[in-house]
Amino acid sequence: MEVTVSRLIVFALTLSACGTTETYNIAAHKAPCVGVGLFLCSIVDSGEGDEYFYDGIDGFEFAWGTEVTAEVRKTKVVNPPADGSSSRYTLVEILDDEPVATGTEFSWDLQGGLNNMTDTPPIDPTTMTLLDGTAFACPDATLCDAVDQANEDGADLVVTFAFAADALELVAVE
Repeated sequence: MEVTVSRLIVFALTLSACGTTETYNIAAHKAPCVGVGLFLCSIVDSGEGDEYFYDGIDGFEFAWGTEVTAEVRKTKVVNPPADGSSSRYTLVEILDDEPVATGTEFSWDLQGGLNNMTDTPPIDPTTMTLLDGTAFACPDATLCDAVDQANEDGADLVVTFAFAADALELVAVE
């Protein structure tokens, strides 16, 4: 009887290690979020509405401007670090990936400037980079100036980006 119970426990542990498979719809842009520090989170809908996704997905490389539907395996992490996730996510398969239309916009409502989400000062009068190293253009140099000033002043602002043919552009600062 003890052998049977032991086998059942091993079987149950093996099944839990396999995890569950879920379908994630991953947005074409990220958003500022706060975890252990300030960073950019993917925006994921796994059937419960859009949520910030703080973890990475092993085997998946995010591409700005591309909406992705992916099958992802979620497994439990045994004894996760204090500041780490209790789940691990692994790409099983990309089911669909579609570039968004040129001109598609998204906005960030930010308190205290871009909260160090950009380099300061700008690379040049018309280019800045986000915290993750993604460059964005300011077709109107006064937009980069406005972000730079808001960062210095700690002012609240709303920034709107648009996907250009091969770049991310800042199109409005309020």
